[in-house]
Amino acid sequence: MNNRKSIIDTALELFNELGAGTVTTNHIADAAGIRPGNLYYHFRNKTEIISTIMEGLFSLWDEVFQLPVNRTPSVKDIERMVADNYALIWKYRFFFREQAILLRQDCKLQKRYQEVRQRGHEGFAALIESFVEAGVML
Repeated sequence: MNNRKSIIDTALELFNELGAGTVTTNHIADAAGIRPGNLYYHFRNKTEIISTIMEGLFSLWDEVFQLPVNRTPSVKDIERMVADNYALIWKYRFFFREQAILLRQDCKLQKRYQEVRQRGHEGFAALIESFVEAGVML
């Protein structure tokens, strides 16, 4: 495993276990088995590590909530989306636990999160519209 991925995986694990506010870059480097200088080679600070972790979540959300293009979404599609979303919420639970603080501390992350959530709302509206068009909903 490369150091960058190891840092991200280790940070996510520590953030989930201990909370992002209490974990330092030195904790992450130590747990990843690398020197702090090596961590700083890949990331300037903890904020950048958190942003990178969140970009991973945003990318996974895009996959989870992808609607079928060649057919109307089915109940199975919805069940899969819900189950996969709950799995992501668990995997990235530190963020949902500390969301208000993390978004207040990082304006760039706040803006990205709002963009991603807006896409999510638009996708949900498209899902409902496809049900209306299929006669499943009024």
